[in-house]
Amino acid sequence: MAALPTGRDSWSEQVGVRVAGLPADALDGSRIPLSTALALRITAADRELATDAEGICAELYALVATAPAQPFKPALIGLRRAVHRGARLSSLLDRAAPAEVIGAELTARIRRHTALRQAREQLFARLERELPEEVRSASTALAGLAEDPLFARGLGYASPDLYDDVVRWAGRERVGPGRRPLDSAAVRLAKYAARAVAKPSPLTTFAASGLGVWGKGLGAAAVLDSTGRAEVLEAGLPWPARIAAALAQLPELDRSARLRVNPFTTLVPSADGDHWLFTAPGPAGEVRALPATAALAAVLEAAREAGSPAALRALLRGPDGNTAGAGRTDAVLVQLLRLGILESRLGLPDQRLDVASLSEWLEAHLPRQGRAERPARVLDELRAIRSRMDAPGPVEPAAHRDITAELRTRTAGAAQRLGLTGADRTGPGPAYFHNTVVTGNAATLDADRWREVRADLALVPCLLAPFDTLGRGRDALLRGPWPSTAPGSGSRSSPCCGTSAPGGATPPRTSRTRAPRSGRRCC
Repeated sequence: MAALPTGRDSWSEQVGVRVAGLPADALDGSRIPLSTALALRITAADRELATDAEGICAELYALVATAPAQPFKPALIGLRRAVHRGARLSSLLDRAAPAEVIGAELTARIRRHTALRQAREQLFARLERELPEEVRSASTALAGLAEDPLFARGLGYASPDLYDDVVRWAGRERVGPGRRPLDSAAVRLAKYAARAVAKPSPLTTFAASGLGVWGKGLGAAAVLDSTGRAEVLEAGLPWPARIAAALAQLPELDRSARLRVNPFTTLVPSADGDHWLFTAPGPAGEVRALPATAALAAVLEAAREAGSPAALRALLRGPDGNTAGAGRTDAVLVQLLRLGILESRLGLPDQRLDVASLSEWLEAHLPRQGRAERPARVLDELRAIRSRMDAPGPVEPAAHRDITAELRTRTAGAAQRLGLTGADRTGPGPAYFHNTVVTGNAATLDADRWREVRADLALVPCLLAPFDTLGRGRDALLRGPWPSTAPGSGSRSSPCCGTSAPGGATPPRTSRTRAPRSGRRCC
């Protein structure tokens, strides 16, 4: 089950469920229970033999040092070495020394050790007879899993190379069963099947996601209702994010991109002068600092008023256009964007940054005249990717490789137009996700059987709350946005920044407005 209603008694709500891609008994036919039991018995016998041999060798070592055993010392040493190596002992025991020298107790122990070793050899011989037949039967059952169309499509998506290997292995088994019953492909197939049974992932065809309802008196914890399936292709998030970030930096789109001051920017007073601290873009979370000069304060204030890179350039150049300092103004803006204290974005929510929204935004903001060739070609690549995402899901498992190749080619083309190179073109992770969803009601869950589970799950947020340092901040975001950062508010004021924003690329130092020494976040 993927999600539960938040209210303990809200049994009328729907619940998110995941249905495993294979039934729980899918791997039963691929088991080798008899061979496994024999192997466990052999392993236990080996441990017992090793412990027993160590004790017998210690007793024989002590026996060799006694006076009655001196005439038979070489034979007793040979017997001790034979016990240590696991050799046959029956004939050696009779010739090593008279029974009165060895002693009845040690003689009996050596004979028991010999019998245990013979029993172990019989178990091993039986394992050699039973294992090939069991493995052949298990291989046939395991190869049958690849014939399940839904599981085969999931396997073709998760690992196209493994799917090809499994197809070749299954073909060899049909032609000549038993010649090579298990190889690396079969072992990896068993691992994928086990994951599909016991650990279904929410974003692959090894599981189907859907919505269920609560019921009562079902006689089981959950009852599957719908068997309908639909397949959906969804582009991965890293590469659309890289393309969106690159589009926001294009001069052709500087009137449409949204400009803002890094929301983590904070004015920190110090004895050697105030500094702006901010978190640089990227997953590393690097904290950077810039001196809190009057010029930088004016630029940040102008950025809050401007709302776009083009508008900020106009403000910094002043009412007369200041064409002589245009190059310097652009260089300052590029440097602040590179450092991360200013951010240029497309204005798309992070959770909606998919190919469809990206192509729609670019189509709506594409310049109608002038410098439009580069973004127009990027738009063509995005449209082709969107068309492939909207097409019906693959029917053949091997089609995933072709889809991946097409998407990576299109993505690399768009990235090349934007000047992205190397690993930045496509980014890590899969090019797309292949999801399976259940149409209609997926399952009905018995409310009485889940009541205790829901009560336990309700305690998890309470137990984790003391360790959640960002909990209060998230709660504040849920309650409502900060007025000072509301989009389109047009306000030039800030709780920790002044209101002065003189024009010109280099504001005069006398216009600096010192922020309060409160250490609050700058908006």
